[in-house]
Amino acid sequence: MRKNMLHPIVAFLVLVLFLAVAGCSGSSGSGGSAVSSSISGSVSDGYVSDATVAIYSDAEMATQIGSGSTDSSGDFSITLSGGTIPDTIYIKTTGGVDTSTGLAAPTMVFAGSYTAGTLNITPITHQAFVEYQKNPSLGLNDAYTTIAGKLGISSDTAKADVVADPSAKSAMYEVLSAGTTGTTLPDGTYQVKFISFLNSDIGVLPITGITSGGSPLSERVRTFGITVSNSNLSGTSDTGEAITGRVQGTTLIVNMALGDTLHRLAGEITFGAASGTYNKLSISGGSVTNGLFLATFTPSTITADQTANLFTALANIATGQHYFATRDFLITGEAPYTSYGQITLSGATASGFDYAGFTNTAIAGDNTPIETWTDVSGTASFFSQSRIYAFSHTYNLGSEIIYVIGAAGNRKCIGVSYNVAGGTVRSVVEVTLVRNTEIAPLIQSDTLYHNTVAVAHMGLLNRSRTVNLNAMAFSGGQLQTPVFGGGLNAGYAFAGGQNIIMAGSTLMIKQCADFNNPLASGDFVMGLELYDSGAMSGTRVDGGTIGPINIYDYPSALVVFMRKDGTSTPDFSGTLNFLSRTMYSTDYTYYDSDYAYGTITLNTAGSSATLSCHNGVGDPISATLTLEKVLDGGTFTGIIHLYGSLGGDNGYMDIYWPVGGKRATYVCSESDTGLTFSVGEAFLTL
Repeated sequence: MRKNMLHPIVAFLVLVLFLAVAGCSGSSGSGGSAVSSSISGSVSDGYVSDATVAIYSDAEMATQIGSGSTDSSGDFSITLSGGTIPDTIYIKTTGGVDTSTGLAAPTMVFAGSYTAGTLNITPITHQAFVEYQKNPSLGLNDAYTTIAGKLGISSDTAKADVVADPSAKSAMYEVLSAGTTGTTLPDGTYQVKFISFLNSDIGVLPITGITSGGSPLSERVRTFGITVSNSNLSGTSDTGEAITGRVQGTTLIVNMALGDTLHRLAGEITFGAASGTYNKLSISGGSVTNGLFLATFTPSTITADQTANLFTALANIATGQHYFATRDFLITGEAPYTSYGQITLSGATASGFDYAGFTNTAIAGDNTPIETWTDVSGTASFFSQSRIYAFSHTYNLGSEIIYVIGAAGNRKCIGVSYNVAGGTVRSVVEVTLVRNTEIAPLIQSDTLYHNTVAVAHMGLLNRSRTVNLNAMAFSGGQLQTPVFGGGLNAGYAFAGGQNIIMAGSTLMIKQCADFNNPLASGDFVMGLELYDSGAMSGTRVDGGTIGPINIYDYPSALVVFMRKDGTSTPDFSGTLNFLSRTMYSTDYTYYDSDYAYGTITLNTAGSSATLSCHNGVGDPISATLTLEKVLDGGTFTGIIHLYGSLGGDNGYMDIYWPVGGKRATYVCSESDTGLTFSVGEAFLTL
């Protein structure tokens, strides 16, 4: 029974956790003494109640010396087990509810020395810890100085209470707007607003709830309730589907099953909204239809005052200039498009966004200015009910309209490209809106990077594991990034047959090997998110066919590590949470349970890793995996390969993880020399 297969396991590899909490570096020391063994402080992005607070003596967060939770005011007081307070402490908070907005709070870290009455754990202290992870040799004080400089505040303000200090609050919104801070879903009940687009929507006229002549967007959005208990999801959809799944840190897997049809969502959560990939599976037939989804999760306990505060927070996060990048995700056989630009967004209230401030500089390839943006979200109350917004603009001399649908607080949006003359949907588009901020990690202009890639696609199925290992991971040589004009972190370049677009921390790459034969073998388009370590992750759409199958109908999971020329890659040591899911399989019978959640412990300076997890039906899986660094000419590329037997009939797993990234790719095979029977991705969680 492959229901507990390695696929899940792989996910965990995703070590996504790494970026969030683990230090890619070493400890800052843990030895000093103090006058008291009790530590008190506050957790806030708004004061956070019922958050779990864990205190460690090391940056890897391997040695826990105290734990507790926050009260209704966001305060905690914890007595340490060792009797003394180390010179440097590391505190991680997970879960909890922002009492001002009613939404889940982000996972946050504080690292530094303890002084009674001054310890605040906030998104700013978390960002300082991320900065420290990038270069621990500089020390924590320098990390706070660096972040404070980017935010335009003092180092003391970077450690202040973000509710009580106006300057700290303004800086916190700058951090949140960068899209680098994820949230979870604490136990409770939620109203879900859900919208998706699949391959089957392409070529349809009118497409319900979005294109000209169709019904309002609000009629396409589905509404239903879910319950989260011990991080497990349950409920019934608006159409009677049984809902199961798992929330693990800042990621989630949701299964919606009815009869022989299974809908699966997999994505990341930010500010009470999730975005990611969406698959519709006919289990008996084994056919998969791919797509994108957005969803918002509103606690059933939210009050009127919290709702008002929520839209105030959204306005603070959304207001200002954004970078805009798009790339086709679902297509019909024609050449995929990429585009970029800049957008200025003016606020958000319960009635929606002000679209009057939207502007855009160019579309990559033809430099055609974009006309006025138009609100197409539907009724005036739709935004307040769903936090989902939509706008459109025309391009290509009015021949096409692109509709952009987003969930406020989440930078990943869905686009629908509509052919005006043909009256049909041309493609479903992945869109990223990135705030104009220096907090998000950026690739430097006009700089050479060594890049190593690991990709998992359906073409690996039923092939020898040995053959697949040679195809999954490879070094791509050096990539020269776009040259940005006017000091803006957005741009377009053409190099080596590739269109390369940067918009903040988003990278879009399109390659057309044969311009007279779009989507021929060798063509691809990919969208990637960059993390502070140099890791990148996303999806890739390839041209060509495998037998009778059009590969572009089956996007693949992709991870990359981009190492700046002349620098070394970071290491990582610690225990990470993971959540994994199968994307494509030779046997979909157990697809509804083909995910796994748990922890993995590893040290990239070592040679093994320990996996401890459960699959979707609760069966335990534990394994010791071999750890090896992927090298290029003797130099560590930043990609870690984990592999080994999962025991019994669970098979043999190979995981590829870019150090510090939020995802990993994997394949599961019958044995170390057998055939591959599933491919998938794993998500990083804190």
